[in-house]
Amino acid sequence: MTNTTHTEKLHQAYHLLQENHHDERGEELYKEVESSKLQTPNDLQVYGYLALEFGEIHKAVKALQQSTRKDKKDAQTFLLLGIAHRRLKEYTKAIEAFRQSLKLQPQTIDAIYNLGITLDDAQKYEAAIDVLEKGLDIAPEDTDLLNAIAGASASAGYTEDAIEYYRQAIALEPDFAPFQYNLSQVLLQIGEWEKGWKLFDSRLAFRNQSLNPKTDAPFWKGEDLEGKSILVWNEQGFGDSLQFVRYVPLLQQKGAKVFLRIQPALKRLIEINFAEIERVFTPKEELPSTDFQIPIMSLPQFFGEYPITLQKSIIKVVPSIESNFKNQTSKIQTKLPKVGLVWSGNPNHPDDQKRSIPARFFTRLLKLKNFEWYSLQIGRASKDLQQPQLTDLSTFIEDFADTAAHIDALDLVISVDTAIAHLAGSMNKKVWLLLDYAPDWRWGIEEPAPKSRGNETVWYPSMRIFRQLKVGDWNGVMNEVWKELKKMK
Repeated sequence: MTNTTHTEKLHQAYHLLQENHHDERGEELYKEVESSKLQTPNDLQVYGYLALEFGEIHKAVKALQQSTRKDKKDAQTFLLLGIAHRRLKEYTKAIEAFRQSLKLQPQTIDAIYNLGITLDDAQKYEAAIDVLEKGLDIAPEDTDLLNAIAGASASAGYTEDAIEYYRQAIALEPDFAPFQYNLSQVLLQIGEWEKGWKLFDSRLAFRNQSLNPKTDAPFWKGEDLEGKSILVWNEQGFGDSLQFVRYVPLLQQKGAKVFLRIQPALKRLIEINFAEIERVFTPKEELPSTDFQIPIMSLPQFFGEYPITLQKSIIKVVPSIESNFKNQTSKIQTKLPKVGLVWSGNPNHPDDQKRSIPARFFTRLLKLKNFEWYSLQIGRASKDLQQPQLTDLSTFIEDFADTAAHIDALDLVISVDTAIAHLAGSMNKKVWLLLDYAPDWRWGIEEPAPKSRGNETVWYPSMRIFRQLKVGDWNGVMNEVWKELKKMK
């Protein structure tokens, strides 16, 4: 195949893709092109663009870097290169590429927008706001810019600014659900519960519909439930299910026969703790016909203006700790305070880089001698912290019922923002939650940031929050944890 043929196939694929984003012939032609045969910076740029479109990000980076070496004055190539680096979460390289693109073409909104959201990704919130403000000077009604600056403002603690920007975006595109959802999170974060819950359902318009149950039952909107049946279903993570399951028994109090669809890892725990639920299903099981359905996170709006605070444990019954665990360690029988640690959440969560803490930050805690240390960490991250004074419980954990059994035997859980923190809080177990500077909406925020941020939460009375006071400062958080543990001696 000649170079000319490679170039022809490349540009034919590009044009097919421009005409129809899902054109299979375009992808076939792209895959027939050998990037090593491409010579001109334009061909390499087009190849990089197509590689991005078809999800081959490393190939895109390689081709676009080659293109920039051949032509250092093409702003579009640097823009595409920045997008590729951002998808790989290589934020420093992405920011550098976007800045180079803007140096060549300072008024390009695409480059301004992408630089702004990447600075936000990198937790450089003030810098993101500065860049996006310049973009709004050029295009004051660009809703993508408004949405992006609202997000950066919320992360920086400027919640009133965030609300105003989101409202401007909604005014320009009133039917675009993601803007409404983003606004709902800020409203919930500052305790505007009624307004926040009302908008929170907007997520259902754009969330992954494949997670929805296969049922034609109408969504419950607060109708009388006496003598009716209702299916409540999980929609997001384990922590979300654990946090909102407190509302499920209230449906039975309204006279409903309640069915719950839940993640398999939670099924056993829920079944043994919620007798009010008629039956618990997993997503692969056939569901019953019911009069109504509702996603679990939509329940709070129907049960009062404020969230229900747990006055006592809702996870009371837990299995006995496996005898093989007891046989392998005598520590569980000592009188020293027993502390469980969790340093990493779901690696696939979009905010995992912010929420999880490198395991090395916990090493200092293990030097405190008057405690027994246990790892509740599961998954690959469980191997990140292996010390002789830390007992790894991961091999004894098959589901959340097992985790609950171990938590029940502990005096304190210290955890990042992940499901185990919700589980400990639901058990009314003493739990210390370690939060990044711009946490999820459910943990609240107080202005002006950062000194007045609260260490309590409406959701779990047994929980104490340790917040970053500076972006990325886990060392400061762990210093506070160290001090509080020393007081427990």
